[in-house]
Amino acid sequence: MNVLILSGRFGFGHNSVAEALRGDIRKINDDINIEVVDLIEYLYPEVSELVYKTFDTVVKRYHDIFNIFYKLTEELEIDMKIKGSKVIRKIEKLLEVNKPDLIISTLPICAQTMSQYKSKTSITIPLVTCVTDLSLHTEWIAPNTDYYLVPSIEIKDILVERGLKEKNIYVVGVPVRQDFRREVTKELTGRAKNVLIMGGGLGLLPNMDKMLKDLNILTAVKKTIITGRNQKAFKKFTNAKYTNTEVIGYTDKIFDYMVESDLIITKAGGVTLFEAIHTETPLFVITPFLEQEKLNAEFIERENIGRVIWDEDTSNDELIELIFNADELKIMRDNIKRVKNEFIIDDIDKSLEKMLKGYDSKDELEIK
Repeated sequence: MNVLILSGRFGFGHNSVAEALRGDIRKINDDINIEVVDLIEYLYPEVSELVYKTFDTVVKRYHDIFNIFYKLTEELEIDMKIKGSKVIRKIEKLLEVNKPDLIISTLPICAQTMSQYKSKTSITIPLVTCVTDLSLHTEWIAPNTDYYLVPSIEIKDILVERGLKEKNIYVVGVPVRQDFRREVTKELTGRAKNVLIMGGGLGLLPNMDKMLKDLNILTAVKKTIITGRNQKAFKKFTNAKYTNTEVIGYTDKIFDYMVESDLIITKAGGVTLFEAIHTETPLFVITPFLEQEKLNAEFIERENIGRVIWDEDTSNDELIELIFNADELKIMRDNIKRVKNEFIIDDIDKSLEKMLKGYDSKDELEIK
């Protein structure tokens, strides 16, 4: 059996979810062939880097424009499909080489493009769309999707209202890697406070230098900074020699660092949010600026699983106060345990196994 997972590098989350799904499928059956393909890179190898760099620039420097476009298209039907006869031929070649029995998309443009291809060619390969946002923008809805993996019951209800069969929608949260689904044992008493700082897939946190200088006076608090593949940031913070601070570059031990932390200072990305939920670690989010991040931040506030700072000028004072507020952190941890049980309803491994075994799709989806 072969599975094709389509994704792209518009931010960090989509590829991270794709790799998580690869691990889930491999756990089901190690003999399944799984290929993860960046669809933009595959279709347009000459310009894909320019496309991604342009996107990153727009998001970082002109996010107001991005947010306006996102909000304007929330309820409108938008055409995100990659079109053209050349695209059809290249997808045909991709399917010919990989011979997938199941196609999974972790990016709206991939789902839309494959949906169009299914319409034009009448192929019957099941298409799965994995929604990685806590809100359902119209971009995620593609008419030839056979299954949906969604992060919340609210999104499932919206899809059912639009005419999708309830049995083909699985509430799995945002998929995270297998190591994040280990049993959590947090030893937080009788030791110094641990704070984990993560900048997210699109760069560092705002005013991070000032935040670290303010945290530096807390000599008894251990600070861990994970810079990922940002070598410039790694060198900068390593050379700064902050007190009781460890600077980590790329690591595959994120689970361990999260579990050992009292608080995670980070952006409100969907993957990071659900990694924190799985590790039962409260969040401290500073000035989310992308519309998807704002919606995730509202979820964090609504469920009281962390604190969101909308006014950057007050962030460091509130951060220091929260670090030493044991009662509030305990309430947040208790809320996270509740959220983990309420929001992750369907076991993702069992859900994927059902999809791999076959489906009855002819009367399944009719998008309203």
